[in-house]
Amino acid sequence: MAGAYLNIVYGYGGLRTDGPLLCFAPSLPAPWLAFSFRLLYRGSILRISVDRRAATFAVCDGPDLAVRIYGRRCIIGAQPVRIALRPPSL
Repeated sequence: MAGAYLNIVYGYGGLRTDGPLLCFAPSLPAPWLAFSFRLLYRGSILRISVDRRAATFAVCDGPDLAVRIYGRRCIIGAQPVRIALRPPSL
């Protein structure tokens, strides 16, 4: 199960953890309608939901978080932030 979770989060969620901020570049496989996942980071539970049009980010519990989504710095809190999906780069 852990391997499937990591494939979704790092693969389709586009999560990168090698910098000072969490970075996301979400994408959705063609046959899928949507997916979502949660992760705990620096005392906050972050929920990411991806559908055919957009990715939605929100902190379910804990302090607001600064993250990068498609390279743009965003502050994520309890109020959901919805970002349109970008086509995968080649």
